[in-house]
Amino acid sequence: MSLFLIALDCQYFATPVELLGMNQEFGNVYCWSMPHIIHATVAAVSVALFVLLATIFTAAEVELNPVSKNLLGMAHSKVEVMGFGIRMVMTACSVFINGQTWVSVVYLIASFLLAYLYLVVGHHLAWLPHLHATINHIRVATYSSVLYAALLFIILAYAPGVDQNNPKEVSDFSNIMTTLLWAGFVPAGLAGAIASYLHTQYWAVTVVGKEAGPEVKLKKIHPFTDPRQVEIASRCCRQYSSFLIDVQGSYQTGYAELMVAKKGSNPSLLERFCIFIRDQEHTQKSSAATSGDNGSVDLVSYVEFQRGCRLAIHMHEDALLARRTFWETLLHANVTFDKLTRAVARIEVTVLSRHSSSVKVLQLYVKFLQGVRNDPWSAARWAAEAEKLQKMEEEANESSSVKVLQLYVKFLQGVRNDPWSAARWAAEAEKLQKMEEEANER
Repeated sequence: MSLFLIALDCQYFATPVELLGMNQEFGNVYCWSMPHIIHATVAAVSVALFVLLATIFTAAEVELNPVSKNLLGMAHSKVEVMGFGIRMVMTACSVFINGQTWVSVVYLIASFLLAYLYLVVGHHLAWLPHLHATINHIRVATYSSVLYAALLFIILAYAPGVDQNNPKEVSDFSNIMTTLLWAGFVPAGLAGAIASYLHTQYWAVTVVGKEAGPEVKLKKIHPFTDPRQVEIASRCCRQYSSFLIDVQGSYQTGYAELMVAKKGSNPSLLERFCIFIRDQEHTQKSSAATSGDNGSVDLVSYVEFQRGCRLAIHMHEDALLARRTFWETLLHANVTFDKLTRAVARIEVTVLSRHSSSVKVLQLYVKFLQGVRNDPWSAARWAAEAEKLQKMEEEANESSSVKVLQLYVKFLQGVRNDPWSAARWAAEAEKLQKMEEEANER
C-alpha cells in the first residue's frame, strides 16, 4: 500500500505555496499534470482495490473449530476488521496530511483506539479475535507500545517549553524523547499485556445462573436488558454449536443449536458468513457419503438418506393410488395423473442420483419403472445394475472379513503373544481367502 501511496503524496496543505501539489518523493514532478495524473489515478484505484480485498480476506479468516491448533485462528473477526481500518488510516495520514503536529494527533487518536479496541471493547463485547488468549495479550502489548510511542511523538511535535529557534535546545529535547522511547517501549508493552491478562482472568463476564436447577425457566435466571446481552448469548450458542460439531462430532445437534442462534438474534454480516460456512459443511457432509459405503455413513447422511427413501416410498404409494383411481376419473375434466407421475419421476431420479450406490434405492426405482412408468426394458437394466452392485457389496464385505481376521492374527501374535490361537485364526483367514479366489475365478 505504501508503494501506491507514493504517487499520491502531493503536499496538499501546510506547505509553502510553491510546493503545493508537488510530489514529496519527486520534487520536480507536479501531481496534477500529465503524465503523473495517470500514475496517480492508477495508484488511487489500486489502493481502493487493495483495501477492499484486504478487508474481505480479513473478515473471512474465521476459525470455527474451537480446538484449532492454529495460533492465529480467529473466532470473531469484527475487532480485527475494525483494527485493520484504523491501521489503514494511520498509513494514509502520513501521505495526505503534512506537518508533524497534525500527523502526531492522528497517530495518538488511532493508537489509542487500537489499544482500547483490543483491551476494553474486545473483552466487554466478547469480540476478542483470537482463540488463544496469549495472542490477544501480545496484540494488546504491541498496541500499548505503539500508544506510548505516539504519546512521545505528539510531545516531540509540539515541544512545550522548547524554543524552536534554538537548535541546541531542540536537539537536546529530541535526544531526551528518543531516550524515553527506548527506555519505555518494552515496559509499556509489558504493562499492556498484564492489563489484558488481568482483564481476561478477573473482569471477564461470568456464566449467569450457574447454580440454577434444570427446572428453572431461563427468563427467571437472567432477564436480558439490552441487545448487547442477547448478542453475547447468541455468540455462546454459536460457540457451543461449533463445540458439538467439531469436538464431540454431534453434527445434527450442533446444527440445531446453530439454527436456534440464527433465529434468536439478528446476525451481522460476519456472523451470517460463519453460519453460511456451517451450512455448507452440513450440506457437504450430508451429500459426500452415501448409504452404500460399508458403514462410512455419518448421522447426517443417514438421516438424509432415510428422508429420501421415505419420500420416494410415499410418492410411490400415491402414484399407485392414483393409478387405481385413474380409471374412475376418466369421465372427469381434470386428470392429474401425468403431473403426479412426473413429480414422482423427478423425486425418484433425485434420490437415485444422490444415492446411486444404494441397492435399496435401485430396487425401489425398479419397482417404480415396472408398476408406474410401465417400462420393463429400463426396469430390467436397473435391476441388473442393482444385482451387480449387491454382488460387489457382498464381495467387499467378504474381503473386509478377511482383513479383520488378518488384523486379529497380528494382534494375537504381537500383543497377546498367543501363537496357537493366531495359527488357528490364520488358517481360517487363509481358507476364507481361497474361497473368495475360487468364487472370483467362477
